Amino acid sequence: MQNTTKRSRVHIYIKKHNVRLYILIDETLVRQLRRYEILEEGIFSSHIRSPTSYSLCMELNENPHDDLNNFSKLPAWHKINEHSIKEYQDKLCAPLDILIQEAQTNDIDINLFYHNLVNTLINTAKETIPCNMYNPHTKPYWNADVKQAHTKERNMRRVWMQDGRPRGMQHESYFNYKRAKRDFRNIQKLANEQIYRRNVYDDINNAAECDIRLFWKLIKRQKPKHSKVCQQIIHNNIVHEITESICNPFANYFEDLYTPADTSTFDDPTLNEMNKAYREIQRVCKADEDLYLPGGIITCDDVSSVIKQLKRRKACGNDMIQNEHLIYGGPKVSECLSIFLNIVVEKQQVPSDWQKGLVVPLFKGGDKSKLSPDSYRPVCLLSSVLKLFEKIVLIPSTNICRITRDVS
Repeated sequence: MQNTTKRSRVHIYIKKHNVRLYILIDETLVRQLRRYEILEEGIFSSHIRSPTSYSLCMELNENPHDDLNNFSKLPAWHKINEHSIKEYQDKLCAPLDILIQEAQTNDIDINLFYHNLVNTLINTAKETIPCNMYNPHTKPYWNADVKQAHTKERNMRRVWMQDGRPRGMQHESYFNYKRAKRDFRNIQKLANEQIYRRNVYDDINNAAECDIRLFWKLIKRQKPKHSKVCQQIIHNNIVHEITESICNPFANYFEDLYTPADTSTFDDPTLNEMNKAYREIQRVCKADEDLYLPGGIITCDDVSSVIKQLKRRKACGNDMIQNEHLIYGGPKVSECLSIFLNIVVEKQQVPSDWQKGLVVPLFKGGDKSKLSPDSYRPVCLLSSVLKLFEKIVLIPSTNICRITRDVS
């Protein structure tokens, strides 16, 4: 894989101390550094104590957008039982108590606190909840006979390799390996066609008589599936074929698309209505100095009630926190989140992870070209904790807007 690179000539200072050279550069450059080369060396003598200027040529990796691993292991929340839920909640108590005590200090770092909270939830779930990983090569017809034939074929192949990989049916190891491979393929084909397919067709016939919804669902499963992975993108007359480099044209196109222009206009009635509702929210917030938000300080009951309304088996954001991490966390998670969200409101600062999202381009379909970014619709996956915070804030704000609309 070849990354797009850029050359940058910078001036650095090298200090000689105990026959060591210290190069001071920005931390962000260290993360992107691919290689460097000293172009011009200054004259350094033992009686000169001041630093000397050097010229350095660096090659940096210019790929700010990453393609995440879609096959990463996630907790299999649909496989849990009461014992695993209790174990998950019990192991969360001690580390969350430590975080709650740290939250009592005034000089708390919001980013560090949220980072520790996320790591606590993820690591505890890994210890107590079984993992689940997407397998793109699932073979539903695989049974004991197919497995036995496959094991025999692999054993015969090992014997043939140990024999020096001879070619020709006159060699016994080669003959046994080819026969075992042929038998495995025949048994595999038989299991797929006569056993698995027959069961599928029986289910379709039964569903056609009693459940028409299930019938069409089973029919759609038999349609050939096409890969949803974008193999190539053309942007600004440049062809991008590598998965990592495809992220950049998508990001640049969506950034230009959603950047507001100077000549943008708004619907005046809608804008006036929004400003009126916003001024009402400001008036309610300023009515009492102790109120952080409309409705007052966020309580543990507020967080618990919203957590109960969260949907399961939804996609997670950049922090890899799922709704199930919060749903099955118990009262201790609600208590810790209520304290943290009040600190966010008080400091008027949000964690940096809330400002990041996973952008998934979805093909619009039709006759559109799959090579153009214009044929894709972006969907941004945000943090589950951020969505929880929005729901909590939205409840009293919606009531105020509704009252304002009724009065008007």
